[in-house]
Formats: sequence, structure tokens, C-alpha cells
Amino acid sequence: MATGARAAASVADSAASRERRTGMRIPGAVFDLPVARRRASSDRRRRRSRSARSGCLLQGALVCPTKHGPGAGPHRFNRGGPVSAWDEQTRATIDVLAGEIDIDGAVAAWDAAMATRWSGPDVWVHGDVTSSNLLMRDDRLCGVIDFGCAAVGDPACDLTTAWTTFEGSSRRRFLTAVARDEDNLARARGWALWKALIQIPGPVGDPGRTGARAGWRWDAPGVIAQVITDFRTAN
Repeated sequence: MATGARAAASVADSAASRERRTGMRIPGAVFDLPVARRRASSDRRRRRSRSARSGCLLQGALVCPTKHGPGAGPHRFNRGGPVSAWDEQTRATIDVLAGEIDIDGAVAAWDAAMATRWSGPDVWVHGDVTSSNLLMRDDRLCGVIDFGCAAVGDPACDLTTAWTTFEGSSRRRFLTAVARDEDNLARARGWALWKALIQIPGPVGDPGRTGARAGWRWDAPGVIAQVITDFRTAN
């Protein structure tokens, strides 16, 4: 079995068996591939390596058995469920941010996400694939942490790192590995847009209103801009 599939299978077996035995909602966990230490770097070569190996891990998750896997729902912020669960919140937040972000672009990207639904079989999703949850050793992905949102369902939510972490050839490499079609990409952009939008609202002028988030390469307005630019390029 390939490394990505072995890693994803370990996660799937551990998460499903723990919830089945205890009824607990898996508040968090570490799965080694084997020993890891966290490393952050803006080096282009490392980003290329991370994008390829992240894609490999998610490819593995797509073929793991989902029997007994936990379903999507509010307790997991609907990761694995339809992104349309956040339609009302997203549109309201876009309205609040009028004058601060590209409203037309945000609405167009969100409408595209709302126009499609996952019709494939349930697959395992991590729920928060971001740099701060990927452990690196010698420029190689060797561990993944924080499975509090792990579930089975639509894989689109796990593609958001394409816009929060990668750009250019790294983004293309990652999406080529895991994005099945344009419908998947549309929903994934929707997830990334929602995640970024909800980081911003607050009193204008508040020094804490930066939209910054650990593990993201850009702040929230930057991620929104990445999503909109990518959407317009594709359409």
C-alpha cells in the first residue's frame, strides 16, 4: 500500500474504532508516519514537496473503508457535509464586509459552490488540512495532527489548503492529485471562502481584527483574494 493510503488507513481505523468503542467525538489525536517535528518554511522547494505529499495523503483517504466512520454534522462544523450548510452565514458575512473585499467576486465564487453537490460515495476527510497540522521531517510529510473534525462524506473541505497554503505550480500539483473535477473545485473554493470570511468580522480598527490564522500563508483577506482570482481564472 502506498504511503498516503497507509497513513490514511491508520487514521480511519483509529478514528472509527475509538468512536465506536467509547462514543467520544475524537477531540484530537496525533498519528505518526512515524516520528515528526513541526517545521514552517516559505522555501519554494519545501512547498512543492508539501503539496505533492499532501495530495498523496488525501488520495489515500479516498480509498479507505468508511464503514463505522463518523458522519458529518454540527459537532464537526459540517466538515464532510454540504458546504451549503453555511450559505446564510456566508452571504451575511459578505454583506458585512462590503467595501473591504471584492463582493462581486465573492458572491460569484460562492454561487458556483452552491450550484453543485457531492454525488460520489462517502470518503474520509480530515476537516482541517493546513500547514500547522502537517508534520514535516527533512522536507517530507511524516505526520498529521488534529482529527477533531474527521468524518466521512464530501472530500471538498479538505482541498481548502490549495488556497490557504499553496500558489502557482504548488497549487496545481496539489489539485491535480486530489481534485476530481470542476464541481469538486467549486465546492472547495466555497469552503476556503467561508473559512476566510468568518475570520474577519469585528469592530473596524480592532488590532485583533487581522484575519490571521495559524497555518495559513496569507491572512483572511489574502485567502479570499486567492479564491476569487483562481475562480475567475477558471471561469
